[in-house]
Amino acid sequence: MIVPDRIETGTYLVAAAMTGGAVKLRHTQPHLLEAVLDKLREAGAVIDTGDDWISSTCRANASRR
Repeated sequence: MIVPDRIETGTYLVAAAMTGGAVKLRHTQPHLLEAVLDKLREAGAVIDTGDDWISSTCRANASRR
């Protein structure tokens, strides 16, 4: 089994959060990114996960409310 690239997945999630956008990433393993997902939630992102996907939605400047 080839493990999905966690750095690439995290980069897309952070980019979506920084721009106030939304992204759904497939063929990934959310349990490998728990620390990143926790920090994104702290910053105001809404994170949903499934067995092999992660979606993130964030309003721009959500952490500055």
